[in-house]
Amino acid sequence: MKILKMRGRGLAMTALLMMTAALSVSASAASISSFSEIALIGGTYTPTGGTGLADATGINAAPSLIAGGANDFAFAVGSMATFSPFDFTTGGAVFTFASGGSFTATSISIDLQTAVALDVSMTGIYSLDGFDDTAGTFVFTSDALGGLFTYSGVGRIPEPIPVPGALLLFGSALAGLGLTRRSS
Repeated sequence: MKILKMRGRGLAMTALLMMTAALSVSASAASISSFSEIALIGGTYTPTGGTGLADATGINAAPSLIAGGANDFAFAVGSMATFSPFDFTTGGAVFTFASGGSFTATSISIDLQTAVALDVSMTGIYSLDGFDDTAGTFVFTSDALGGLFTYSGVGRIPEPIPVPGALLLFGSALAGLGLTRRSS
């Protein structure tokens, strides 16, 4: 009986700590809102690490016009994005906004790579002035028709997963179990 009481107290303390942690999460600013999107239209670029697009291992792209933006990216429409040379295997800094902010890839997947086409999907972090760093995606699409390498890109912030709310529910369930065991 004494062991059951100690387990009940342990569960109740764990639940209390989890609820406290969930409620005390604070941030300096809001995350970039979900479904924020950005569209870039580029000029020319140079494939790197190979002899052409089919065996390229990276891209060195020219500055790109931001042609469209929704939600928190709307501020950037009409300004420029400057690409950093990026490698398909290592990720890292991809581009910065002239009006403030950047995208850094944490993982890169080559969806299509031929002599005339390249589609690269990236997951990473968008950083915008006044917002918390927010996870998102960016797709770099390009072609080399007529010997001219052109590109465009689309970035998006997905719907967030509410972790503090889930912790609160889980903690409440543990507290309920602890109280139920205690009263038995």
